[in-house]
Amino acid sequence: MACLGVSVAEGLATGIAIGKAMRTTPETAGEPQRQRKSLLLASVADMEAASTGNLAQLTVSAAKQAQFSESLADLDSDGCAELFEEWSRQLLVTSSAARLAGAQLFKHWTEIDPERAMKNLLALPFSDSRTGLEWSRVAAEGWAAAAANDPEALVKSLPQLQAFPNLSAKSLLISSLFRGIEAADFAETVRKASALRSALPAALTESVGIADDNAAIAAILERWFPPHYYDQGSAFDHPRDPLDIYRYATTEIDDPKLRWEAQKLAFEQLAQLDPQVAATTLDDVGAPESAMEKTSLLAKLTAEWGNRDLPSAAKWLLERNPEERSGVLTAMFDDWSLNLDPRQIADFVQWIPASETPPGFAAGAARFWAVDDPDAALDWFESRPESKDPDVAESLLNNLWFGDWDKTLQGIGRLGQFDGLPQEKFDEELNHWVMFLDPDDRQLHKLTTLRDTSNNPGLAASIDRALIKAQVWKDPEAARQALSNSSHLSEEQRSTLLTDIGRMSRFREAPDKTLEWASQLPPDNSASVIGSILPGHLRQTPAEGIPKAMDWLDGLPAEQLGEDYAANVAKSTARATIESTGDPQAAANWAATGAPEPLREAAVGETISHWAQIDPFAAAEWLSSLDPGTVGDEPIVQLVDQIAWDPEHAFAWGATLSSPETRGIKLAEIADRWALYAPDAARSAIEQADLPVETKATLIHSIFENGHE
Repeated sequence: MACLGVSVAEGLATGIAIGKAMRTTPETAGEPQRQRKSLLLASVADMEAASTGNLAQLTVSAAKQAQFSESLADLDSDGCAELFEEWSRQLLVTSSAARLAGAQLFKHWTEIDPERAMKNLLALPFSDSRTGLEWSRVAAEGWAAAAANDPEALVKSLPQLQAFPNLSAKSLLISSLFRGIEAADFAETVRKASALRSALPAALTESVGIADDNAAIAAILERWFPPHYYDQGSAFDHPRDPLDIYRYATTEIDDPKLRWEAQKLAFEQLAQLDPQVAATTLDDVGAPESAMEKTSLLAKLTAEWGNRDLPSAAKWLLERNPEERSGVLTAMFDDWSLNLDPRQIADFVQWIPASETPPGFAAGAARFWAVDDPDAALDWFESRPESKDPDVAESLLNNLWFGDWDKTLQGIGRLGQFDGLPQEKFDEELNHWVMFLDPDDRQLHKLTTLRDTSNNPGLAASIDRALIKAQVWKDPEAARQALSNSSHLSEEQRSTLLTDIGRMSRFREAPDKTLEWASQLPPDNSASVIGSILPGHLRQTPAEGIPKAMDWLDGLPAEQLGEDYAANVAKSTARATIESTGDPQAAANWAATGAPEPLREAAVGETISHWAQIDPFAAAEWLSSLDPGTVGDEPIVQLVDQIAWDPEHAFAWGATLSSPETRGIKLAEIADRWALYAPDAARSAIEQADLPVETKATLIHSIFENGHE
């Protein structure tokens, strides 16, 4: 079903015409309501045919919104219910026009029949969607806009709200109620909020964190001036004077933290209207207690001002003290929400002398600038002396994104020309761009052309790796063929990609098919690739994976048993046995006697780590039944970590570790925590332990000479 707001736009013209006809034509009893319901419901029926263009027209047209409100005004409760039933099937409201229409419906419904409106509101699902506003939130806005300003509607709504068990829903409705207050200025809003809080049952306001007037003010502040870049305002928001809240906060709010929150909000909004006035106001009122808060605020002011009058903003910034200046420049290019226009950065950086730029400024500015103009931004960055520092170059790549796919191609090509660019980090980011932007065939062809025409072998190899990895998620077999055909990769890069393909293929094909492919690889690659496949197989289908993993481990040559992939498969086998059978002792018995001997310590350690979380006493009893040294120190380390809450037994087990270095580390950890609340017991345990004298002296000195005595 298409968007609610679109359907409203489709039906408005017809609706107003019918509305006028109804007022001038003789009507039989009940006919006006039926016609009005038909009129508004017709807009719902037109959803599938509605166009995005009409939605945009409704969103920007106050006249059309007024026409819709006029058609809605005469609808009775049954008509509201019928219209709501049709619209709420959509569940999500994904446009501002739809939001306004839905909220107006519920505001009108609450005004004429608050009990029925509340009953339908509470029947909606309350969740946390990131793809649009839920109907519950839109309905809450409409209900609150009526109930906050109509005591009778509020009183009739409250019994159902008080009895409703969902606390998050109550919180949404009560906070919406405070934000729905209509008043001429902020002072009047606060007075009404105080009266509203007094009128509400204390148990209800306290349950949602509004226990006093300061909390009520905080609830108002959340939406009093929603930032223009963050669509969280109410459907009924209207322009307000930021200085109104600033004046009230300065003269009337006693709580310092709340006063600063209110003033800060006023500054942020004033910066969007007139940043020069906001900067003067900030200087007049003085700095907040937190230097970090002031830096953040100054950065927002500078960004807003820079978008309007770059020379003035830069001049004002350069007049700040060096510490503030450095902090602002860093913050401006470390926070995407500041909204400095990427096109302005090219001019802005020219106003800031190189001697005034803090560490990280060049990378941050280039990262923002590259969104709009990758070539110019990266040319400028490479001209900076700090670009030769590998750490600075790597910081440039962090969160580097471009405006669209064509700009991404520009950026990739330009980055490939950098000297000393951190190759591993570049590969990581290139993988992100290719996978998350999900280019179509035409765009992939452009990337392939860039690879084939590049004079930089490193760039060609990076593009090849990114393309092949992205292809694994769609077609593992095609990715394997592409790897086989690649002429840009070194043997080491090819080997790493084989392992990546093996590990990632389980998401798109059956493990047996991937294992069959891996078994046909040259011996040098086959073992490592199978070792990357089996852990995923064990998680996905443990009943089939466990015997295969055990057989594979038994067949590994001795020289491969020391590789990390072998230990990883042994640990994964033990873990899968516990999780699939619920029998940790069976896993422990296999790990201690059935696994290849070089892998037993790792396998038993993994088993004890999981077993001790379930039943530490059984795990400790089983471990104590083994001959000392049978499975190494790792199982004991895992047990000690899991029973740290019992320092007496953890210390006793730690003292049995065979490695002096590991033993010293674990005993120091245990005793240090123990000494915080029982120093005498910790000291006694150290003194009585079967440890070398030097170890005891070191432990006592390190723990009891550091404040635990």
